[in-house]
Amino acid sequence: NGDGGDPAPGGDNGDGSDPNPGNEQDGTGDHEPKPEDEPKEEEPPEDELPPPPESEIDEESGVAKVDLSGLEINAESLGEQHLAALYLEDCKQITVTGCTFSNLRATNGAGIEFYNSEVDSALVKDYWIKLSKNTFKENRAKLQGGAIEFDNPVKATLLGNTFTENQATLQRGGAINFACSYQSTCQLFFEPESDGTVNTFTQNNARFAGGAIKWNDSNEPSWGTNSLAFSKNQAFYGNN
Repeated sequence: NGDGGDPAPGGDNGDGSDPNPGNEQDGTGDHEPKPEDEPKEEEPPEDELPPPPESEIDEESGVAKVDLSGLEINAESLGEQHLAALYLEDCKQITVTGCTFSNLRATNGAGIEFYNSEVDSALVKDYWIKLSKNTFKENRAKLQGGAIEFDNPVKATLLGNTFTENQATLQRGGAINFACSYQSTCQLFFEPESDGTVNTFTQNNARFAGGAIKWNDSNEPSWGTNSLAFSKNQAFYGNN
């Protein structure tokens, strides 16, 4: 006002400006955002979500049948782990095709641990697991089965898989450990794929035995002509 008096009544500063801009009663000025004003995180459309594994329950036995294909499983997707990335117990029929298991850590079988509680019963005569054209790379088990631990498989068949730089840190089976407490019935087969692709084992290692594959002395796996290829695997007993 220039005369030391109070500002003009009604909030006028004398120059026509409002002393409190942004506080108009019409709500057009600045204000604290209400919760509904905050942006909401959008969920991906349902058609963009990864599909769940295909599975079904056998009506007679109540046991799951599982079919996995094209998965990529690694340490980034699982975080810190102590169990196998894929743990299968008493499953009836399993197929795993074209999957990648890499940089995984576990006590036994960092990529896959497969277990049957029994193999002699007639109820499990048609139980099997088939692994085809999968990649197992740089997996590590503290004890045995750097990539895969088979425990009492009724029938396990491997066709055209690749095992590279897997490790059993303290015991056996740098890539695969094959154990069977029922010595007459467990079976492990290695076969070439229909296109001729063989199972390859390269630079796998175990501290004690079976740099590539370890099995019970009385349960030797079966393999056909041109079904296996080994290179630079290491162990104290039996590099391959």
